[in-house]
Amino acid sequence: MRSAMPGSRITALGHHQPTRVLTNDDLATMVDTSDEWIRRRTGIATRRIAAPDESVTDMAAAAAGKALAASGLEPADIGLITVATCTAVDRCPSIAAQVAERLGLPSPVAFDLNNGCAGFCTALACADHSIRAGAARHALVIGAEKMSDVTDWTDRRSCVLLGDGAGAAVLSASADAGIGPVCWGSDPTRGDAVRLVDDWHPRFAQEGQTVFRWATGELPAIAREACARAGLEPAELAGVVTHQANLRIIDAVVRQLGLAESAVIAHDVVESGNTSAASVPLALSKLTERGELRTGAPGPAPRLRRRTVLGRPGHHLPLTRYRRVRGTAAPAPARRRGPGAAPRHRSVFAPLGGRAARWFSERFSRTRARSNARERMRLQSASSTRCMRRTEASSTPR
Repeated sequence: MRSAMPGSRITALGHHQPTRVLTNDDLATMVDTSDEWIRRRTGIATRRIAAPDESVTDMAAAAAGKALAASGLEPADIGLITVATCTAVDRCPSIAAQVAERLGLPSPVAFDLNNGCAGFCTALACADHSIRAGAARHALVIGAEKMSDVTDWTDRRSCVLLGDGAGAAVLSASADAGIGPVCWGSDPTRGDAVRLVDDWHPRFAQEGQTVFRWATGELPAIAREACARAGLEPAELAGVVTHQANLRIIDAVVRQLGLAESAVIAHDVVESGNTSAASVPLALSKLTERGELRTGAPGPAPRLRRRTVLGRPGHHLPLTRYRRVRGTAAPAPARRRGPGAAPRHRSVFAPLGGRAARWFSERFSRTRARSNARERMRLQSASSTRCMRRTEASSTPR
């Protein structure tokens, strides 16, 4: 029987994005918009769009595989895996169960979690609570979305916002808790502010002004409460990673927090767009990969400067501290590439190197073929059902 631990910490991160880059100029050829209009209203310059045969499961498995390899753990060490998503096509088996199969996790508890943009933060808190209770020692927490599947490409207000991608974190039990007190909740009276409409072919819709006013008016106080529960002042934070919904929202929120000038603010929305539940782990993984958000950074209060707020307009704010499992040295900064740069066509597991890359790549290829076959069968079944319903409706006497 596992004994309960005082807490958990993030020991490794990983992310994956599709290779196709959709620019604002590309969108201007599809709807009545322009690069200037999109940047002024949202701050977004580019977003990544998955290929038709690239599923939520594919992206989740790629990000999780990188995080697992970076953690130094064996697949058998993972006792819990959860995927936060609102765009999964598969309902059973869950995306988490499919990712567990692809990565060779022998017997974890596996479940999906749908809480919209707050999904990853909710899943992170659930995994942390499970570790604190002794139900697992190591957990994989993933946020993955294929928002392009639910985008109305004729609606210029929403299609300019959304992108695809996945991010993942490995949590491990720790005597020194790295996931702080959680400040979570919801506002059920605004359930229609962000939604997926139409059961047969869901489409993203939102009340933009309602979301903007709520986020900029309510989120700063919630963030300050999260800091207070952790015994911190906002000025002591090394960085802030919010849900990447809109650059205007992010900037409006952080201006009200009174952060230190040296604090790192995640602005991944500029190059990735709004990736819903994937946005927080995606942004956090990129910041640490580039060395912009370091662990154990020197300063007048190094213990506090390892802390970061994860949050979203909606609301869910755990206070976290990240530490690499193989020491406290920050990763070397990656070379930056322009938003319009051509993608590198290579295996997503290539950065892992050697045996780890080959092992994950081979397993990923075998299981992806089975997943695509299941998807084709599901689409055929759904098409047949729609045809039957139309036939019945047309034959019903009026």
